[in-house]
Amino acid sequence: MWTSQKILDGKNLDYFLHVGNNSNTKLKFVLVGFLDWNQIPLNSNSQKVFYGELKPKHRGIIKGEIEYNKINDRSNFTVIFLPNAFSILNNSYGKEYANEASFRLGIYKSKEENS
Repeated sequence: MWTSQKILDGKNLDYFLHVGNNSNTKLKFVLVGFLDWNQIPLNSNSQKVFYGELKPKHRGIIKGEIEYNKINDRSNFTVIFLPNAFSILNNSYGKEYANEASFRLGIYKSKEENS
């Protein structure tokens, strides 16, 4: 997914990551975030890698923030979702897991609300 977000001068970018588990078994996952392809923390705990677990058929929300002074005039924010990141895969490539989800956001700074 690719979209863009304007941030006003001096304002941090608040965001929410929604993750879900549609399977009938619990799901351990990892989220990794990048700002202009440099790894950044995803939450207030300053974790550069977010480790999580979802119960079957459950969803979760992770709140995050990017500080204004870390964002360039135009920046690229990407989050990669890795389910079962530490599991051994079998030899049937493509049958055990679907494509991994990612999110990409173009961020641009603006001094005016209507620009």
